[in-house]
Amino acid sequence: MSPLVMTWALKAAAPGSVELGAVRLVIFSKASSIMPSITSIKKERAERLFRWKQEGVHAASAYEAKEQATRVLTAKLRAERLAREAISGRPDLQKVAKA
Repeated sequence: MSPLVMTWALKAAAPGSVELGAVRLVIFSKASSIMPSITSIKKERAERLFRWKQEGVHAASAYEAKEQATRVLTAKLRAERLAREAISGRPDLQKVAKA
């Protein structure tokens, strides 16, 4: 079934004004062709929720990996500092100055 199409040209009320645009109204015989069905809306919402949860899982795993890398680097730097202190026989001067 073909849609019923109506077009209007809009003009301003003042004389000598320019045309603002055109409005096109398309009316279909079935309501389902205009509005999506409830099941498709629920399906789209479920898909969005699933993608949102997957992004959250990915972000959490990236955060954990970054935290683990920071812990490893901190342990390495601490071990180097302790080795330096053991060789010199005194604590690091920067650590003493901050305390």
